[in-house]
Amino acid sequence: MFQTVSLLTIEQIYNFLKESPNFQNSTQFERLKIFFFELHDHKIGEFEAKQPLKFTLNFNKSWLVVDAIAAPNFNHKQLFLKWLCIRFNIPA
Repeated sequence: MFQTVSLLTIEQIYNFLKESPNFQNSTQFERLKIFFFELHDHKIGEFEAKQPLKFTLNFNKSWLVVDAIAAPNFNHKQLFLKWLCIRFNIPA
């Protein structure tokens, strides 16, 4: 897969969202929904989020369906980013 988004970019999005007002009051689903929405390439198509934790997004020019049931808690930054790197095939 051609990489257009790096771990640094993803980490910046993560940090920005963590500092957003009311983000800490959100559920895991809501946090992941906002996070994956920000990663989604909005020029290519529609982002989709379904309960309990399934997301369809365009990332790095590829359509991905992410089943995030096994995702670490969003508040555990290092675990979450490591899981994401493996899931999205991003060099850590």
